[in-house]
Amino acid sequence: QPVTAVRTQQHVKKAFAIVPQLSSCERQFPVFIMGCEARTDEQRVIILDLVSRTEKKSSSRSFNQVKHLLQAIWAQDDLAVRDISYWDKLTSIITSCLVTPTFV
Repeated sequence: QPVTAVRTQQHVKKAFAIVPQLSSCERQFPVFIMGCEARTDEQRVIILDLVSRTEKKSSSRSFNQVKHLLQAIWAQDDLAVRDISYWDKLTSIITSCLVTPTFV
Protein backbone atom coordinates (compact mmCIF):
# COMPACT_ATOMS: atom_id res chain seq x y z
CA GLN A 1 0.00 0.00 0.00
CA PRO A 2 1.20 3.49 -0.70
CA VAL A 3 2.19 5.57 2.32
CA THR A 4 -0.82 7.88 1.85
CA ALA A 5 -3.25 4.93 2.01
CA VAL A 6 -1.66 3.72 5.24
CA ARG A 7 -1.77 7.23 6.69
CA THR A 8 -5.41 7.63 5.67
CA GLN A 9 -6.33 4.37 7.41
CA GLN A 10 -4.53 5.56 10.55
CA HIS A 11 -6.62 8.76 10.50
CA VAL A 12 -9.82 6.77 9.97
CA LYS A 13 -8.96 4.49 12.89
CA LYS A 14 -8.36 7.54 15.13
CA ALA A 15 -11.62 9.10 14.01
CA PHE A 16 -13.61 5.97 14.89
CA ALA A 17 -12.04 6.12 18.35
CA ILE A 18 -13.16 9.76 18.75
CA VAL A 19 -16.69 9.60 17.27
CA PRO A 20 -18.25 7.59 20.15
CA GLN A 21 -17.09 10.31 22.55
CA LEU A 22 -19.01 13.06 20.71
CA SER A 23 -22.35 14.07 22.13
CA SER A 24 -23.51 15.07 18.64
CA CYS A 25 -22.37 16.39 15.28
CA GLU A 26 -24.61 19.04 13.80
CA ARG A 27 -22.85 18.96 10.42
CA GLN A 28 -24.10 16.24 8.11
CA PHE A 29 -21.15 16.17 5.70
CA PRO A 30 -18.53 14.89 8.20
CA VAL A 31 -20.98 12.25 9.42
CA PHE A 32 -21.58 11.17 5.83
CA ILE A 33 -17.84 10.97 5.05
CA MET A 34 -17.13 9.01 8.23
CA GLY A 35 -20.05 6.75 7.41
CA CYS A 36 -18.56 6.09 3.98
CA GLU A 37 -15.41 4.90 5.75
CA ALA A 38 -17.34 2.49 8.00
CA ARG A 39 -16.32 -0.99 6.89
CA THR A 40 -17.51 -3.10 9.81
CA ASP A 41 -20.86 -3.46 11.52
CA GLU A 42 -19.28 -2.03 14.68
CA GLN A 43 -18.17 1.11 12.83
CA ARG A 44 -21.59 1.45 11.21
CA VAL A 45 -23.25 1.27 14.63
CA ILE A 46 -20.90 4.01 15.86
CA ILE A 47 -22.07 6.27 13.02
CA LEU A 48 -25.75 5.46 13.51
CA ASP A 49 -25.44 6.09 17.26
CA LEU A 50 -23.91 9.51 16.54
CA VAL A 51 -26.78 10.29 14.17
CA SER A 52 -29.28 9.21 16.81
CA ARG A 53 -27.65 11.36 19.50
CA THR A 54 -27.61 14.33 17.14
CA GLU A 55 -31.24 13.95 16.08
CA LYS A 56 -32.34 13.94 19.73
CA LYS A 57 -31.20 17.55 20.06
CA SER A 58 -34.11 19.89 19.46
CA SER A 59 -32.04 22.14 17.21
CA SER A 60 -30.93 19.27 14.97
CA ARG A 61 -31.99 18.85 11.36
CA SER A 62 -33.16 15.46 10.16
CA PHE A 63 -30.43 13.09 9.06
CA ASN A 64 -32.85 10.94 7.03
CA GLN A 65 -31.17 11.65 3.71
CA VAL A 66 -27.73 10.94 5.15
CA LYS A 67 -28.98 7.66 6.62
CA HIS A 68 -30.46 6.58 3.28
CA LEU A 69 -27.26 7.48 1.43
CA LEU A 70 -25.15 5.58 3.95
CA GLN A 71 -27.38 2.52 3.71
CA ALA A 72 -26.90 2.59 -0.07
CA ILE A 73 -23.12 2.98 0.31
CA TRP A 74 -22.97 0.13 2.81
CA ALA A 75 -25.09 -2.09 0.57
CA GLN A 76 -22.68 -1.44 -2.30
CA ASP A 77 -19.74 -2.25 -0.04
CA ASP A 78 -21.37 -5.48 1.12
CA LEU A 79 -22.49 -6.64 -2.32
CA ALA A 80 -19.52 -5.57 -4.43
CA VAL A 81 -17.81 -8.47 -6.16
CA ARG A 82 -14.88 -6.21 -6.95
CA ASP A 83 -13.46 -3.06 -5.47
CA ILE A 84 -15.30 0.03 -6.65
CA SER A 85 -13.37 3.28 -6.58
CA TYR A 86 -14.42 5.72 -3.90
CA TRP A 87 -15.32 8.27 -6.58
CA ASP A 88 -17.46 5.82 -8.59
CA LYS A 89 -19.26 4.65 -5.47
CA LEU A 90 -20.16 8.19 -4.36
CA THR A 91 -21.08 9.23 -7.89
CA SER A 92 -23.45 6.31 -8.38
CA ILE A 93 -25.18 6.88 -5.04
CA ILE A 94 -25.49 10.66 -5.28
CA THR A 95 -26.65 10.67 -8.91
CA SER A 96 -29.40 8.22 -8.00
CA CYS A 97 -30.96 10.85 -5.72
CA LEU A 98 -33.97 12.74 -7.01
CA VAL A 99 -32.71 15.81 -5.17
CA THR A 100 -28.99 16.47 -4.84
CA PRO A 101 -27.96 16.21 -1.18
CA THR A 102 -26.93 19.47 0.44
CA PHE A 103 -25.45 18.09 3.68
CA VAL A 104 -26.40 21.19 5.68
